[in-house]
Amino acid sequence: MRYLVDKIIILNVFSQINVLLTRSHLSFTKWYMASYEKLFTWKKSIELTKCIYRVTSKIPPSEKFNLISQMRRAVVSISSNIAEGCNRRSLKERRRYISIAYGSALELENQIEITNICDFITASDYAEAKRRTKDVLRLINCYYKNPMPKTPKGNF
Repeated sequence: MRYLVDKIIILNVFSQINVLLTRSHLSFTKWYMASYEKLFTWKKSIELTKCIYRVTSKIPPSEKFNLISQMRRAVVSISSNIAEGCNRRSLKERRRYISIAYGSALELENQIEITNICDFITASDYAEAKRRTKDVLRLINCYYKNPMPKTPKGNF
């Protein structure tokens, strides 16, 4: 009779990525299961999304189908790619989605600069959007460097 004992260990990798690791004692098969909703990077990207939607609502309507639409698509792409890449099994696949999220964040940063140069947003909105974007870029960069949890040692 096969007796399996599974234990779930919650790991905190680089103080931002919460990942559930399940390990069977008999088969020693490791399954990585991550919930994007627990990722600090994803949470911050959602806060950035709220900020950008608020800021873009103040941009003149003449830019509705140009700059506003482009900024909103870019900011949604950030959190979407983090979420999509979170449960990819291979490191290569996961990093691909993280890279796409990073590119979208850079695109958004450029568009924030354009809105500031064209005087579409106030100085305080610009400063907040720029700061939040820089924070998300740093977090995505950290996530890219270590997107997979390390296997703990010992019997558990």
